Amino acid sequence: MSALRDKILNTATDLFQTRGINSTGVDTIVAVAGTTKMTLYKYFHTKEGLILEVLNKSQQDFQSWLDNKLNTNSKAPADKIKQLFDFIEEWITSPSFLGMGFIKASAEFPNEENPIHQLSSKQSREFRQFISKLASEANIKDADGLALQLSLLFEGAVQAEQMKRGSGAIKYAKKAAKLLIDGAINQ
Repeated sequence: MSALRDKILNTATDLFQTRGINSTGVDTIVAVAGTTKMTLYKYFHTKEGLILEVLNKSQQDFQSWLDNKLNTNSKAPADKIKQLFDFIEEWITSPSFLGMGFIKASAEFPNEENPIHQLSSKQSREFRQFISKLASEANIKDADGLALQLSLLFEGAVQAEQMKRGSGAIKYAKKAAKLLIDGAINQ
């Protein structure tokens, strides 16, 4: 990947997270990145293409970070599912937290036919499947049910923190997650 492409992608990521996708025009992105529209369109073809790349990269970065945390700190499957919200809390309370791309994008592009909304929905589903896999590996009987409950807690806490930093939502989501996980493990 070229350094200029990376710079455009990183600039767009920051601007979309801090200003919103629809309110950030291509002119702003190229001005902040110190490049031209022609260069942006060379790499991304359209603003929609850039948005999709930003969402993919953001999700991959988050998932890689979370996988690394879980695999470094937890070996037993039950421990991984139990520590999931510890790491989510760490991520949400970090100064660099700006929210979750797929949650913001789905709000800005509510039409289910829109490719951006479809990717956002897919990423939400994939994260729920990730949790379900952790639960299955921990021998939880209703892994899909637990995954749905935990993903609702996760997305709700992220949304609350996006709206107001320091809301405390993640602390309550973490407490609820612990109860759900402990209950599912002990069934």
